[in-house]
Amino acid sequence: MTFLQLQIHQSNVEFYVATLALGLLNAMKSGVIPFETGIWSLARPQFLDETLPFCSPELQMILQQFDELDALSTLVSSEQAIQQIDDWIETLQNIMAKQSQNIDFLIKVNAFQAALS
Repeated sequence: MTFLQLQIHQSNVEFYVATLALGLLNAMKSGVIPFETGIWSLARPQFLDETLPFCSPELQMILQQFDELDALSTLVSSEQAIQQIDDWIETLQNIMAKQSQNIDFLIKVNAFQAALS
């Protein structure tokens, strides 16, 4: 199996993680992908362990809620779930606006083979 590895400078982690979260939330809100996508995307422990130290408390809070999105969508009304997502989207947009002046867009993509055990 071939994987791609994206490399960015650690000072840009928050911008790129916020971008990923924003895209996923917008896709969930529009119904393109299911809410359970949060569990196996940004809420994966390996991803959180690697990225949380470089994220603001606001972004950390949003990322830590990604594994609860599926439950949220079943426990509250759809209007309440969408309102929560809208609040997170607004927070993510504010985070990205603060970070956008310091972004270097040099992203190195390496293809590599990984053995799955």
